[in-house]
Amino acid sequence: MTRGKPPSATRREEDRKKGKRVLLCANYFLPHRDGVAIYASSLARNLVKRGLDVTVLTFNTDAAASEETLDGLRIVRLPCRNLLSGTYTIPRRNKEFKALFSQLLDERYDAVITNTRFFPMTWLGGRLARKKGARWIHVEHGNRHVKHQNPFVSLVAWLTDQTLGRWVFTHAAVTVGIAPANVAFARRMGAKKTVYIPNAIETDKFKKVKTDLRERLGIGANEKVVIFTGRLIRMKGVHDLIDAMKGLDATLLVVGDGPERRRLETQANDAGIRARFLGEQDEHGVIEALSIADAFVNPSYSEGLPTSVLEAAAMGLPIAATDVGGTKEILPSEPLLRPGDVSEMRSFIARALRTKGKKREMAPFSWDENAKRFEGIL
Repeated sequence: MTRGKPPSATRREEDRKKGKRVLLCANYFLPHRDGVAIYASSLARNLVKRGLDVTVLTFNTDAAASEETLDGLRIVRLPCRNLLSGTYTIPRRNKEFKALFSQLLDERYDAVITNTRFFPMTWLGGRLARKKGARWIHVEHGNRHVKHQNPFVSLVAWLTDQTLGRWVFTHAAVTVGIAPANVAFARRMGAKKTVYIPNAIETDKFKKVKTDLRERLGIGANEKVVIFTGRLIRMKGVHDLIDAMKGLDATLLVVGDGPERRRLETQANDAGIRARFLGEQDEHGVIEALSIADAFVNPSYSEGLPTSVLEAAAMGLPIAATDVGGTKEILPSEPLLRPGDVSEMRSFIARALRTKGKKREMAPFSWDENAKRFEGIL
């Protein structure tokens, strides 16, 4: 890891002599881990592999360096405030923010990539693209208006979609949907040009590894393990999964963190099920956890094209997943669940635990191919 420095006039002159420069904007980025952060990180790294000069602009949600270079990827993190239990971030417009943003305005970018229409970082990225005359590529991770357990938040989200959200879709040069449903949603919202480029993973990395994780967690060698990986928020449906585990002779492994974690731990304890909450894990930790699992469950109420399902599919695990977003694109020949149907989920999990793993066709979801397709629209 090397710390970056503000660009000088000399550096900016050198930038002008380089090839295509890309500014990738994401509300969340590593070390923060959620679906959008992981997608943005993978896209950025793979564009760098293809020889593009990529700068990531994000919010500093995890008290990281305000500017640094990681493996050839420059990252600029703006100061921010976290709202809604850390699920929504807005800029903190202090001196540091103004200095970093002014620095970006002084640089050349040929293309700006934004992620998800309702995040403030997307609006900042759109402003930069229009001000710099750069080609604006928007990646949409959602396929419907946001539904929150708080009706007021849902109303605000809908109003945001009808104003700033539509502004994003109608002004971006191209909107990329990571699943067909995302493309359809973008078109309904007024996107002038859309393209489907699936969410992707580093497919060659997701293979079972030898690990002593069962021993470390006190799980018997012959004990069945059901796993969920992802952000612990209400829309992920982990509360339904805990209810579905009742009566099943298996241990539930929950990999991830979020505002619902304490409530879910209490629910699992009260339900008397065997559950282990591992918290947030890096890529190796996720692969290690998937390696000891007998079945994977995604009980989500809303998805784009879920990274967690892609990872489990690449590992060859039996999968019980809800029919949301682009899940059917990953599992075209496998039955899917109705969101919120606990009884059906229990039956699906029991069946998955009796099923052997299977090899699936993962080539359409590999970054090797999809980064090339992305480069073609920049």
